[in-house]
Amino acid sequence: SITRQVRYSQNNQNSLDIVLFVNGLPIAKGEIKNPLTWQTFEDAIIQYKNNRDPSEKLFEFKKRTLVHFAIDPDEVHYTTRLNEQKTEFFPFNKGREYAVKNKKFTRAGNPDGSSYKTEYFWKKVLQKDSWLDIIGTYIQYQSKQILGGQKKEWIVFPRYHQLDAVTKLKDATKLGSRYLIQHSTGGGKSNTIGWLAYKLYSLFDNTGTKPVFDSILVISDRITIVGQLGETIQQFEQTPGIVEEIQNATSLAENLGNERKILVSTQQKFLNLLEKLETRKGKNFAIIIDEAHSSQSGISATKRDQT
Repeated sequence: SITRQVRYSQNNQNSLDIVLFVNGLPIAKGEIKNPLTWQTFEDAIIQYKNNRDPSEKLFEFKKRTLVHFAIDPDEVHYTTRLNEQKTEFFPFNKGREYAVKNKKFTRAGNPDGSSYKTEYFWKKVLQKDSWLDIIGTYIQYQSKQILGGQKKEWIVFPRYHQLDAVTKLKDATKLGSRYLIQHSTGGGKSNTIGWLAYKLYSLFDNTGTKPVFDSILVISDRITIVGQLGETIQQFEQTPGIVEEIQNATSLAENLGNERKILVSTQQKFLNLLEKLETRKGKNFAIIIDEAHSSQSGISATKRDQT
């Protein structure tokens, strides 16, 4: 449900433009601005930083609302933690294409819509099934120890390009084709891979009884990246034992197809295993390659094309 003009404090008469509830629990809130009254999403962000007390129960981190939106007809931005002037907002926009000398580029913002640029947010993202999927699959609480023994905590919420990439790949995967996703630096590629791995793991055929894939394999050509991917994917793990970081080719061979898992390994281990895949006939594997562009030549590329 959505409630408008929600008063949230016993200390003042402030109200929120909208609050989204699921089973009566406040999950998200939004401040909506109208350029016709000389206000944009930037004014909403200023309002969050200056006039929304993080100690109010509705705003407390991990206690109530999980995400806070700043919205106008042109752009959507969000944060998962209010911290006064230190609050950090992220764009939840689709990007806007433009051309220079017949070359296409993407910049910040949104493309023109049939009525207004952010209609996708209301008509697609907040559509019931989509919104419940975001809550159930994508929103994650994460933490880690940092220097000095302190614990850093945060809530992960997908940016639009991550949600769009995972959804499109999941919907198209049953066609059995190959896909290439271009992810900009700092765009949260590891999280996209993690969400995609779980989506493919839970993908079933049209009867709803048989998994499409017997295992999901996430590979990279760099050991350090494999460790980071393994850590990221395990943070999303909801059922213990699904994710396994492979230490050697023998372990990879034993796991492939014998038990449904999400396996994280180096590309070298996988390439050494290709000839043994003949013994896994009848099995289907989803393979997610991190930084595929760095291994597009030589023996690696030749073996890859054989899969």
